[in-house]
Amino acid sequence: MYPLLVCSFMVVAIAIERYLYYRQAATDHNKLLPELTTRLNSNDLGRGTEIVRQCRWCYRQDVVAWIR
Repeated sequence: MYPLLVCSFMVVAIAIERYLYYRQAATDHNKLLPELTTRLNSNDLGRGTEIVRQCRWCYRQDVVAWIR
């Protein structure tokens, strides 16, 4: 009975952590695009890459590769 209870708590904890992670990733996405657009339009690729690396966006590695 106790192992089942422990596993249930672990599942709930993982579900909450995943929800918070993806919610933060969506929020970073909304903050990222205006700043990144400004940097790319002014040809400041170094700062644009740095901004992308600092965010917790799921596709940040793909965007950094595309900028380079």
